[in-house]
Amino acid sequence: MEERLQIIAIMLLAGSSLSPAQQTENPTSSQLRNGDLLIGDFEEKEIGKLRNWGWKFEGDCFNRDFRHGTQQMRTRAGRYAGRWFLTSFSEKLDATGKLTSPEFTISQPIVKFLISGGDSPETLSANLLIGGKSVRSVSGKNNDQLELVAFDVQEFAGQKAQFQVIDQAQGILGHINVDHVVQSSHSKSAKRIIDTSPVINDKGIGFIQLLDSAQRFAGPFTLADGEIMGKGGRRTKFGNTLMLATANAKTITSGTTTHLADALILKNGEQWFGQIEGLEENQVTLNSPNLGKHSVELGKISSLHFNHWKNGIREGDPGTMYRENGEPLQGTLVWIRANDIAINCSLGVVPIPRAGVLSHILANEGSSPPANGDEISLTDGSKVIGKTRIEGNQLIVEHGILGELKFGVEKIISLRRRMANVAWISDLAVDSLVSSGPLLPPPPPQQIIDEHTSTHSLRIAPNSELTYRIPQLGPGKLSFRASACPATANRGVASISASSGAVKVTGIIKPNDKPLAVEVVLKPGAILKLAVTFKDPINFPCNVDWRNAHLVAMNDTNIQSQPASRDN
Repeated sequence: MEERLQIIAIMLLAGSSLSPAQQTENPTSSQLRNGDLLIGDFEEKEIGKLRNWGWKFEGDCFNRDFRHGTQQMRTRAGRYAGRWFLTSFSEKLDATGKLTSPEFTISQPIVKFLISGGDSPETLSANLLIGGKSVRSVSGKNNDQLELVAFDVQEFAGQKAQFQVIDQAQGILGHINVDHVVQSSHSKSAKRIIDTSPVINDKGIGFIQLLDSAQRFAGPFTLADGEIMGKGGRRTKFGNTLMLATANAKTITSGTTTHLADALILKNGEQWFGQIEGLEENQVTLNSPNLGKHSVELGKISSLHFNHWKNGIREGDPGTMYRENGEPLQGTLVWIRANDIAINCSLGVVPIPRAGVLSHILANEGSSPPANGDEISLTDGSKVIGKTRIEGNQLIVEHGILGELKFGVEKIISLRRRMANVAWISDLAVDSLVSSGPLLPPPPPQQIIDEHTSTHSLRIAPNSELTYRIPQLGPGKLSFRASACPATANRGVASISASSGAVKVTGIIKPNDKPLAVEVVLKPGAILKLAVTFKDPINFPCNVDWRNAHLVAMNDTNIQSQPASRDN
């Protein structure tokens, strides 16, 4: 009997020497009660167990106790599954990294999960990898409210895959939240369905578009003595620059969470990011690391945003304050202080804790004409408009309110120039619109601004035809130029045309096509017609984006109507 007890004791001791990871069964690919197959639920906080199960860690933003960041994020994330979710949020704003799941076999048509956080596809994303290559990818929407997203993976049935979460961003919005990743038979309740491969951009390269020839060349770029220099020593005079997109990432690199927590949106479309310090005598004071400390009249402001990193920049009803918790309040601003913001409403003058205020809308965004000058978008999210020039290695901006501003190319995301011989389609009024649909008319054309390059696009829905009256832009021949391409997640095949009188350029746009360069010669006072027709059956979503559409007058007599060609 004694010998038997000794054997049992030895077995118990041997069992206790097993690591916790060895004692716990790997949940990857286990079947849940509703039939879904689990990929990751992030309920296990011990990194050692995850490593033993095949999860790979890179960097330091995921390589720690998951619960530490989750505890801080829980009140902002909305509904999530279980007790915990994955987040890269922490007090260390410059933490970056990757987390990659073990391989699993795709046996269901859908991979779905909850996601929120910063909107930066190149630096913050959840990805499905096949053979190490990203075939599906999605980013957040610049807020922390988790939403259900689905990857349509039917075409990869039977293949080995991995799920990967990437955080290569820094700053207040430089984090990502993910929870409850599963394979499923359906995409019910999903807010977004991703069924195409991500577009691969040349990170850190960008492009410059020339005014005279519409040709482009790539970066990275440097500024020197009135010129912009790019890859391979190519250069151009600043006066021949129509647009510059540097491919710099939008990042907030301030060392504290308060410097860029606020934003002013002006009626002319400008955006200033920084710290809103106060309101006095109808003047709002903003302190910005990039723009300096300035005051601006309340009447020039469209909206004020506080703690914008919680929910991003959102529109609303004029004369309304929006709060994180509580119903919107209608009224007028009385004061802005370090700890509270007061509004004069039906209840009288009510002070609201500043930490709970999201925004106060003063007027409709873009309620004033755009300022006369070039548009400069900066890496902190700010957009300013003014007269520009290059001195040394800096871009100089003469601004009507802010005075003279100086920026190195490392702080610039894009530059879109307004000159006497150039008119951007986004600045012109539509002369006429004709559209039809199988049941209801399609949505009207939209002006879309890419969050990462500030590229402007005119988005046109199926079976739409719109016209513009051509203004006089000075001597020389007039041309319409644009790059037509499928909108994000476009699933249809479209026929496009750009025409004026007897001159007409046509093309076909298919899903995942490269941009199609279009150029048409025009006459002052004539009509420019843009048309988009999708082939039956129409697979939604289906839209065509006309990128950087503009009119230009040049003295070059060699300008001719060019056949459509694919941009490189």
